[in-house]
Amino acid sequence: MTRDDIPLVALVALLLGTLARTPAHAPPKRKAEADRFQLLSLPMQARVAQLLATVLHRTGVRLVLGSTLRTVAEQEALYRAGKSRVRGANAPHVRGVAVDVYEPAGAPAVFRRTWQAVARELGWHGMYSWDAGHLERRDT
Repeated sequence: MTRDDIPLVALVALLLGTLARTPAHAPPKRKAEADRFQLLSLPMQARVAQLLATVLHRTGVRLVLGSTLRTVAEQEALYRAGKSRVRGANAPHVRGVAVDVYEPAGAPAVFRRTWQAVARELGWHGMYSWDAGHLERRDT
């Protein structure tokens, strides 16, 4: 992936309405996550955009991008609060190889199985019973 590919990733993200160039009036948490998405490696950004676009194409439903990159302090706070099973610098979110996605309200019951099957097909893993929206890459 080269710098010339960035506009394509940004275009896909903008079309999906879940990533780059979040409006200034967006809730602060959403804007912060969109800004952090830009800090992921270009291959990781492309893989996330590919996942979101493929799920939308196959199901007609948009996944919502949640947490992407985290600081060690943020990861530690989540661990202490019981919201993560991994602590410190070794956490996938801290290393930039994980994202969290959420199903939109009102999504059909079959949607989870469908988007998770697409994610696996595209090389993602995670999707644990205790954290169904957690996705990781081993090749990034």
